Amino acid sequence: MLKTFSNRVEQELIFCLLGKDSDKTNEFLHSTNEFDWEYILKTAEEHNIIPLIYKTINSNFAKLIPSDVLKKFQNRYKSIATFNFARSTQLIKLITQLQKYELPVIAYKGMALAEFAYQDTTLRQFGDIDLFIRKNDFIEVKKRLLEIGCIEAWKLSKSQKKAVLKYYYEYPFFYGENKTLIEIHWEFVEPFFTFDYEIEEVWERIENVNLYGKDISTLSAEDYLIVLCSHGSKHFWKRLSWICDVARLIENKEIDWQIVIDRASKYSSLRMVWIGAYLANAIFRTELPEHIKIKMFEDKTSKLLSKMFIKNLFEEEKEPSEWKEMAKIHLLMRENLRTKLKYSYRLITTKTIDSLFMPMGRPS
Repeated sequence: MLKTFSNRVEQELIFCLLGKDSDKTNEFLHSTNEFDWEYILKTAEEHNIIPLIYKTINSNFAKLIPSDVLKKFQNRYKSIATFNFARSTQLIKLITQLQKYELPVIAYKGMALAEFAYQDTTLRQFGDIDLFIRKNDFIEVKKRLLEIGCIEAWKLSKSQKKAVLKYYYEYPFFYGENKTLIEIHWEFVEPFFTFDYEIEEVWERIENVNLYGKDISTLSAEDYLIVLCSHGSKHFWKRLSWICDVARLIENKEIDWQIVIDRASKYSSLRMVWIGAYLANAIFRTELPEHIKIKMFEDKTSKLLSKMFIKNLFEEEKEPSEWKEMAKIHLLMRENLRTKLKYSYRLITTKTIDSLFMPMGRPS
């Protein structure tokens, strides 16, 4: 199914290793001895899927992989597992600090998602720590983070700091000797993307995950699915790891699809959910309920966009270079005219605000 989207044999092999068809992967590995394994390793690193690839080849195809290649994957996998454990320690310390002052916090993405969706904290490759708070708590949260050694990642004037709180959705800090990036969120994406999720309702639906003996709050499965699909869509699904997040969430959690449909429709993000589900099904062979597949395939635009994102996965320029082209694709992700108009207005407003208040630029 995906072969037509691959420009080289190594890309096709990556798709095979991420899928669930062991017979097809075995046959593919036997078909040639001329794989560029350095390219595969480099690509897996770029897409944050080293643990997934290593687990598959080590469990099922170790004898078919050159020993030096297997060793490189193994060493990198162990390094990531060690890194993740260190991030867990930091995450627990940060949450404990905020809870001490009765500041509610949600562990978002990172290790929380690794445990929640993957049920194995070694399988998700990531970099920073994301925490979700109520916007009104930011000043106090900032104070408490600074007390334990965090430092602000941006050097801003007073007017810029006010602009970030008013117009943006997160604020970054560095933590520890290695300067771990800590991103404090009060919204899920930038306002221009017009993902106007009702944040207070999210707090009423939080679930817990146990991370090395400590219960921490994270999003509900349905909220996670919508948020992950919106995030992936905003960034044009340029990383395979984002698709894998959606796949593992669907595979390992009980998703109430009617809630997802109702909630995503309310916030004009249903097409983004269909795109995420399509990609998970196409690449990871994630099983979907039959009625969901029918609804998903009925939306021709989501299918068209999904195929485009798969085709562009391995391109050097994974995102549109011009903001007009970016906006055109974002608008196609919207189901109604009202949201399209709101997005267009906010995008223009955001560019003006950036030029006035945020010369440090917006993180990707």
